[in-house]
Amino acid sequence: MPSQISMREDAPGLVTLLERAYGEACIDLVSAVYEQAAWAGGNIEPNGLVRDEGVSFRPRLARIATLLIQEVPRVRLETVRAALSAAARGSGPFGSPGESSTEAYAVQLAIQLDTTRHLHMTQLDSKARGRALAAAEELLSCAPADAPVDTLRQKLLHAINLQRRNLGVDETAGREPTEGEA
Repeated sequence: MPSQISMREDAPGLVTLLERAYGEACIDLVSAVYEQAAWAGGNIEPNGLVRDEGVSFRPRLARIATLLIQEVPRVRLETVRAALSAAARGSGPFGSPGESSTEAYAVQLAIQLDTTRHLHMTQLDSKARGRALAAAEELLSCAPADAPVDTLRQKLLHAINLQRRNLGVDETAGREPTEGEA
């Protein structure tokens, strides 16, 4: 394990994006959370994702933060910071003091979108992939009424459909059969 984790070294594109969106003063604030989240496992790819050796990639935390900044209009810096912490905690309900249900939902969407987009790179079998896609679809059905996160929702729906088609996972994979299917 490296002795030092640095957002500036790990994710220079995120640093540039943060500077443009919020100003240079935010970098130290976000960097501290990024580094803490990275130490807590936030950059560990879920579902046993396997990358080809030598292929460059952006760290998971940077991808999630970038999705929020680019796809959610006027996303607050605190929401971006909270997303980094949430990604390190893994799946599950998100929320912190001051976060609206819309912000919490945006964080869940960004994390789920990143996970879904990389599902084809995992060693999961067809049933496990089906369960992962069903979980992503369930999140889409939980949108708060005031959610201005339509772009993230549409991107997640598109990613789900692509994964189903490309991986050969149909809508029934990974879920319990209904009475008529049993």
